Amino acid sequence: MGIGGSTCPSWCLSRRAASLLVVGLIAAAMSLLAPGARAGWLPPVDVSETGEHAGVPQVVLDAAGDATAVWERWNGQDTVIEAAYRSAGGGWQAPIDLSDGGEATALAGEHDAYSPRLAVDATGDTTVVWARYAGTNRILIQAVYRQAGGSWQAPVDLGEMHSTTDPEPWVASDEVGDTTAVWKSNEAIESAYRPAGGLWEPTVTLSAGDSYVPQAAMDIRGDATVAWMHYDGSRYVVEGAYRPAGEAWRAPAVLSQAGEEGGDPQIALDGAGDTMVAWDGHPATGEVVRAAYRPAGGEWQPPVDVSRKGDQAQALKVALDAQGDALLVWSDGTREVGGYDIVQVAYRPAGGAWQEPTDLSESGQNAYPSDVVFDGQGNAAVVWERSNGTHDVVQADYRFAGEGWQEPTSLSEEGKNSTDAVVALDSPGRSAAADGDATAVWTSSEGGCQEVVHCEHPPTYQIQAAGYDVIESPESLEAPPVGEVGTPVAFSASPVDAWSPMLSFGDGSKDAATSATHTYNAPGEYAVTFSDTEVLGYKRSAQRRILIEPAAGGTTPPSKAGESPVPSPPSEAGGGTAEQQPGQGATTPLQRGGPAISPPLKAKIDPLRQTLRAIRKARVLRFVCRLSGPGTCVVHTALGNGRITLEQAGQATVTIRLTSRTLTAIRRLHVLRLAFTATALATGQATLKTAGRLVAR
Repeated sequence: MGIGGSTCPSWCLSRRAASLLVVGLIAAAMSLLAPGARAGWLPPVDVSETGEHAGVPQVVLDAAGDATAVWERWNGQDTVIEAAYRSAGGGWQAPIDLSDGGEATALAGEHDAYSPRLAVDATGDTTVVWARYAGTNRILIQAVYRQAGGSWQAPVDLGEMHSTTDPEPWVASDEVGDTTAVWKSNEAIESAYRPAGGLWEPTVTLSAGDSYVPQAAMDIRGDATVAWMHYDGSRYVVEGAYRPAGEAWRAPAVLSQAGEEGGDPQIALDGAGDTMVAWDGHPATGEVVRAAYRPAGGEWQPPVDVSRKGDQAQALKVALDAQGDALLVWSDGTREVGGYDIVQVAYRPAGGAWQEPTDLSESGQNAYPSDVVFDGQGNAAVVWERSNGTHDVVQADYRFAGEGWQEPTSLSEEGKNSTDAVVALDSPGRSAAADGDATAVWTSSEGGCQEVVHCEHPPTYQIQAAGYDVIESPESLEAPPVGEVGTPVAFSASPVDAWSPMLSFGDGSKDAATSATHTYNAPGEYAVTFSDTEVLGYKRSAQRRILIEPAAGGTTPPSKAGESPVPSPPSEAGGGTAEQQPGQGATTPLQRGGPAISPPLKAKIDPLRQTLRAIRKARVLRFVCRLSGPGTCVVHTALGNGRITLEQAGQATVTIRLTSRTLTAIRRLHVLRLAFTATALATGQATLKTAGRLVAR
């Protein structure tokens, strides 16, 4: 179906869409609104203080856009579990110790807590589980709970075992807060369940011995699925168990291919409760990534191959979006001498077949994925660790729903070793304040020696985070180009993803709002600024300059104490030209009050000559401003605005930089016809205005 309900071939739709987009841009630009664009990954911020060893961070986002991160840290006496909270639009709060039992100890390490995992429900209620050393060969599984907007409760014990190995705890919650925890107890998989608003129920054993690396997931109905690796006496296999909501656990089933070894299982659920488990399969011919799928309420389907046979796959991660689209990422090695491990990703549309894997990381160094996530709209993010030859760095890639992967981005700071990266993109809820925005968290270390044993000066460690924002930073700001003394002027900033807004009018006045009117009491040029934070807590600002002319009739209200215009700094000249039309550039002096200019200011403002192709390449429009004395030239077009200030008579270039949205529109045009208006302001005196037309082919 075409625009307006008519049918139209693809080329017709492209031209028609381009025409409508340009018209929309013109309408928006009349009020100087800068269109939004995708901002990408933002700079790293510190989540914890710098100190001794820290690691194993985890992060979740709730439906309100609030984030919670947990990690383990050595405090000089014990390893403890710390947590930090970031409300939507705010910064990371100071970390707190979740695992402090309040017991005094004289022996360092006697109450070590480690391997934290966390889960969040749709309302923001959060659960954290971890393992805790409680004496010789005695390990506890503990959990804490925090209701949305509340404080962390005291830890409770879920299970106890006599072992010296990591119990590898895991936790999952459904939308309403039902929670399932799993762990390895003396090489058997055990589970505990807590209904929403209730208490933890007794532990249940799910598998026999020789079982490892359990993972759990819960769907919107409260059904739970657990997968793990089990040694059956001859080989390792992948097993899974399923518990319908309100019922008992079903008997475990073998998911991996009969007669072959399988390991490193990963689990994911979609919005309907369909389950996918992926693992590293080892057939007789080599190594392959396999995946098995179980529709909600159904049985496991036969596993399928995802990677190319013969490739060396490791570090598997899997994700499903709400519709059932699947992503599988892994590190692929060719086993060739001098070859490198490359992060690869494969995509499977809901109900379809797996597509060919795509390389995400660059060659030249080894890279290993550490997390992959979908959000409810089908946007996806992947994070991995890659050596740059000197340090390990955290890199990431992002894919908008229905589009291709972007260029990889390094998130961590240069000169630091960065590992253990995880990423969150959405909450279990049906809507999310951070919709499309991602939060990545990792461990950063620097300095010190690299030896594991006998290191007199160990590195310092810190937990850091970075966000991906789909909203342009800075925000857009609407402001008229010219105003008049004594006449109210309206200002408005985009309310999308705006937290803690503030409008500053350039004369000392402010308003904590996204829109306001303001009356100026003195002529001149003012810098109007809108500042806020977006949902991930990053500060942003947008600025427009407005020329305030003397009131009609030559009267000017007295200035308030402390008010003064903000001078405009000279603009930079840039590239881009257009074809000039005959008769352009004529000017007409308009006296708007105040003393007359003697001699009168003369101005001529014309577009530079350039082809449409050159405009697209340069991404700018340029106009030449010629003034007979000091002053400012301002050019307004439907595609953007620019200005330049001359300190003395002469000429300069006014540059208008084109946004990505604007470029998308003009790329589909054969001819660009663009009206412009221009204003020349003699410093402190009068204004001249002109108009013309830019045409580029």
